[in-house]
Amino acid sequence: MLGNTNEKKSWAILKEDLKVIEKSAQLALADFEFARDNETTDPLQKMREMSASTGGKALIKTLGEAKLFVKKAKAKDDPVFWNSEILNSARKVATAIRSMGEPEVLDRKYVAFKRYADNRHNHNHIEADELDDAIDEYADLIKDTKALMR
Repeated sequence: MLGNTNEKKSWAILKEDLKVIEKSAQLALADFEFARDNETTDPLQKMREMSASTGGKALIKTLGEAKLFVKKAKAKDDPVFWNSEILNSARKVATAIRSMGEPEVLDRKYVAFKRYADNRHNHNHIEADELDDAIDEYADLIKDTKALMR
């Protein structure tokens, strides 16, 4: 008879433990579903959220510096200046993009800035007759990338 009493107590304790485990699992599931339902899957919305982060602010600042470089390049109208500075400008922007954790929305922009850096690194110089187009193309890339950050 004593064994039955201990066994009944053990089953009662086990039932209570199972109820606590079940309740904890239900709460965890509710938390997960709430987080999933409220998480955005819109890549542009993710970019807006990231733009408020430290990495996003650094990228916006770097894009501003690149825009300033474009203004200087237009003012100087000198292919030598462009060829000597485009590598640094494009590398800085590409590095800032990568520092944001490789957001998929910016992957194409990273590739484009990297292409500018690689072209200059491989001594692909822009000639005087190509300079205006090169500056405008780079300015558009900066503008498009900055628009993603808003």
